[in-house]
Amino acid sequence: MIQGKAIAATVRHGESWVNNVALGGRCEAVAHGGELGMLAEAAAKAVAIDYCGVDIIRDRQGKLYVLEVNSIPAWKGLQAVVSTDIAQALVDDCLGLLS
Repeated sequence: MIQGKAIAATVRHGESWVNNVALGGRCEAVAHGGELGMLAEAAAKAVAIDYCGVDIIRDRQGKLYVLEVNSIPAWKGLQAVVSTDIAQALVDDCLGLLS
């Protein structure tokens, strides 16, 4: 999330429900719009944060739930599978705020 807008998303896969990249989970890029993007943006807005990562899970019936909003997300897994240069997007946004 940058300024409340979803810019990229992944789904993570692992051996168990704990699938953090640091614990061996693998990432796969997914579309960041639609219901997923709207929920992530609403979560960021709910905690009034401009830059964050939002962890969302889908249950067996297909309902989405926010697990957490990360104020200092690790971009390693996400950046590995998306074409958006996340660091550059953050820098561009910060510089735009200074103008």
